[in-house]
Amino acid sequence: MSAFQHFVLTCPCCSSRLAGLKLNPEGVQYSELFSDGKMVCDGYLAEDQKIVACPACAHLAWLPSLAIIPAKSDPSSDDQTVYPFSSWYQFGCDTTTAHGKIALIEHFHHLLQCIRPLSSEMEIYLRKNLLWAINDLIRQRSETRFLRLFLGKSKPANWRAGRRRQIRQNIAFLHYHDVHKANLQRLIELLRSNEDRGLNRVFLCELYREKGNFSKCLEMVSQLRRSTHYLALIEEKAKLHNSLVFKVAG
Repeated sequence: MSAFQHFVLTCPCCSSRLAGLKLNPEGVQYSELFSDGKMVCDGYLAEDQKIVACPACAHLAWLPSLAIIPAKSDPSSDDQTVYPFSSWYQFGCDTTTAHGKIALIEHFHHLLQCIRPLSSEMEIYLRKNLLWAINDLIRQRSETRFLRLFLGKSKPANWRAGRRRQIRQNIAFLHYHDVHKANLQRLIELLRSNEDRGLNRVFLCELYREKGNFSKCLEMVSQLRRSTHYLALIEEKAKLHNSLVFKVAG
């Protein structure tokens, strides 16, 4: 069974047709879950992209409001008038590169400033994706630790190239420090006032940890009457005063 289902949507502004992919959970072979809530399944986000920028006219559309037509296969492979999924997924940014990751950060930061009116649902979605985009700069930092080279898990040439790339991304992460902190604070405010506060409390613990408010994080953890692997890891990192995103599973 395939991990994805194909569909087609039409731009409401210029009528261009766009090919899309929707995750089919039953067909997923590999997934990773991170502390900031980001889940990657077979190389794609588990959560559907909700903001679409038309590759033909740059019109912005909220995906849940668009008509979606299911397709049996990738329509762009047989019809050159259909824009491929890669042209609008993550706004066409190549997030395997540092430049692509930075471009994605700038996209979400810009959208938060230019979209008006901005509903609570839309703002939470954009800010959560901005959080993920900034954390992407350091998300795979463990892959370039010297221990991997020492244990023979990485070839020297690959390790050196990855190490240089990670250093550049670390510098970029520091560059976005103020944006990151402001985004975390606003996300906390939005989730605390959200009707589903109970569902957001564990995620709020993580947001306080990433913001560097370790005492508030630990206070909230102690108030939660549950014991999970995820919550235990958040508590452990907070006690160590570690505010960086980490992998939970995968």
